[in-house]
Parts: sequence; C-alpha cells; structure tokens
Amino acid sequence: MTGIMEWVKNYSMVFLLLTVISSLAAKKEYKQYIQFFVEVLLVVMVVTPFFQAVGRSEEFFDKISYDSFWQELDSIRHDQDKLQFLEDDYYIHYYEETIQADLVLLAEDAGFKVLDAAVKMNEEYRVENMYLAVAKQEENRIIVGSIEKQSESAEIMALRRKIAEYYHLEEENIVISE
Repeated sequence: MTGIMEWVKNYSMVFLLLTVISSLAAKKEYKQYIQFFVEVLLVVMVVTPFFQAVGRSEEFFDKISYDSFWQELDSIRHDQDKLQFLEDDYYIHYYEETIQADLVLLAEDAGFKVLDAAVKMNEEYRVENMYLAVAKQEENRIIVGSIEKQSESAEIMALRRKIAEYYHLEEENIVISE
C-alpha cells in the first residue's frame, strides 16, 4: 500500500511540475511541442509501475520461454512435414513430366509426331533414361534442286544425338521407337 501511495505522490509532483512548465512556455509556437513532451512523460510515469512489476516477475519470463518452446516445436514439426513431402518424390515426378514435355517439343521440331514419351530420373535429379515413341509427320515440302533422301533411321539417329547433346546423356540411354 505504501508503494501505491509513493507512486501517486511522485506522479502528482511530476504532473504539477510539468503543468507549470507548459504554462510558462514563452511562445505559442513552442507550446504544442512542450505539451506533447509533457503528455509523453505522464504516459511513461503511468506505465512504469506496470513494467516494473512484470519485469521482476520470473513467472512472466518462464511463460515467454514456455511459449517460445512450443513455437519452436511447431516449427520443427513443420520442417519435418516438408522433409516428408520431399521424400515422397513429388519433385522428381514433376521434373520428369517437364522433361517429357520438352522431349515432345524437340521431337515435333524434328518433324515427328510423338505417340508416347517417358523419362526416368534418379534421386539426385539426373536423367537415367528416356523413351520416345514417334511417327513421321506427313509434310508437303517444296524443294528446289536435288536432295538426298535420308532414311527414317538416320532421322531418328539425328534426333537421338540432338537429345543426347541437349541433356548431356549417353545415346544408349535414349530409346526412340517408330
């Protein structure tokens, strides 16, 4: 009880002192700044006992550390869920589908119609092998002059070489069937 009485006495004294200072302001221009300063000091005086009571309490810090422990535990659980997600080979499957779509584009640029495509990747995200089932697209081209006709197997070999160079694979790992 004496602590409360002491606080009220100190607050009253500071309040009176600051009121006198604010009323003695020389110019009206400075009065608003002095009044703002006085109000800030009074708010600090009102809030200070609360912060002192909370600051001394070890239970308050125990509660904070307890809450931070549970937040950290939730964070670890969230990270574990992410790792489990990665172990489910989601990304490998996604990259395989992306490379399959790219293979289709490469084959179509070479003049083939893709019937089927498959890509197999390992856990290190490296392409192990590729499979393409293609058919020659019917094209009507006008050629001026003479040209040697390449056999379809030469065109497929050229496609295989192009894919091998593009993906840095051995040609034996690329299977293309007509």
